[in-house]
Amino acid sequence: MIDIPRMRAGPPIKVSATSYMAFLRCPAQAQARYDQKAFPKETVDSFRGALVHRLIARRLRSGPFEDVEHAARVEIGEALNEKMVALGVNRPSLLAPIIAEAADLFHRFCRFPIVGFEEAEITIGHELPDDVTLVGKIDGVFVDGQAKVLRDWKTGPLGEPFNQLLFYALVWLLARGEQARVEAFSLQTGEQARKEPSLADLQMVGERLADLVNQVRSVWEGEATPRKVAGPWCAHCPVLASCTEGQEASLMLVSGYRARQ
Repeated sequence: MIDIPRMRAGPPIKVSATSYMAFLRCPAQAQARYDQKAFPKETVDSFRGALVHRLIARRLRSGPFEDVEHAARVEIGEALNEKMVALGVNRPSLLAPIIAEAADLFHRFCRFPIVGFEEAEITIGHELPDDVTLVGKIDGVFVDGQAKVLRDWKTGPLGEPFNQLLFYALVWLLARGEQARVEAFSLQTGEQARKEPSLADLQMVGERLADLVNQVRSVWEGEATPRKVAGPWCAHCPVLASCTEGQEASLMLVSGYRARQ
């Protein structure tokens, strides 16, 4: 089984897949999530993505529906209205194209097989020693023979999906006592990725999340300064205004984009 290292004592801390991935990209960005409750701002892309995932969950739980636009408006009213207003896209002329794009991505989802579906939008968690809680939200759980499959749908390019998926697989193993395969699908590009995690893969995740907790608590005790790592993720970092490295990286990205135009 998995032997997660004991962690530095300190206040209770919750580790999600998002904070774990932030730590792998830039420890300072992850630290800001805990110190300042600094999270990336809502964008049209993230709003559209949330809407697509709501439509997918509706399809999986309730079966096919024909009027996708109506279903989208219902989902917005039930769960996304505040985000819509905060973004300023509540005017019909601004909301309509977002719904159309979400509908297009949803129709692409409908081309993928959903045989063996079991659960949608499931939140799992596990309490570790040292006041550490692991939490994750899985898009879909499927059964393939005797194996459980944790599936994630991306509304953008697939990128590198396995850091997130392996985190889910670890929490699933700890919470449910069984190993699971993981899969990711990009609705935008059609890319697919699959992996059957080994215990060594999951052990690595356990060691990395222990590093995250130890860093956060060390900073809280004034004994460490989190490392800053610049990259494409800096563009939407909530603490970009106070990070010279991130500002320089963002400027280089913008300059490179303009040079290609």
